[in-house]
Amino acid sequence: MNRAEGYVSILVFGSSGVGKSSTIKHIIDLDDDAFSSINSESTAIREYVVKSKSHPCFGIIDSPGVLSSDGMKQDACNLASIQKFYQEHHKVANCKPNIIFVLINAGDKRFDGPNSTFVKSIKCLKKLNL
Repeated sequence: MNRAEGYVSILVFGSSGVGKSSTIKHIIDLDDDAFSSINSESTAIREYVVKSKSHPCFGIIDSPGVLSSDGMKQDACNLASIQKFYQEHHKVANCKPNIIFVLINAGDKRFDGPNSTFVKSIKCLKKLNL
């Protein structure tokens, strides 16, 4: 996998309910009306394309959460949908994201150890081979 030319892809990744969509809302300054259609703990991939006259356009990818109470089967489906996005998207087909933001809950004080949410999130991300 390569990086896409002339297009920057930013993947926002993390566990369910951690605030991926809300973070994106603040990064690209979406107003509340444009953002109201996005449900908490979404299960679909959404891409927000930001265009600029002086810089390459970029897409911020809001990925479905992992490590939810829906279990490993749902995690596998969510990871597969992210892989499919990066295999088939017209601008990033067979490319890796340029930037990956891994979000965790600010109140989660467990950053180390095999059972921490952070370590589990990184393991899920590693399965994507991005």
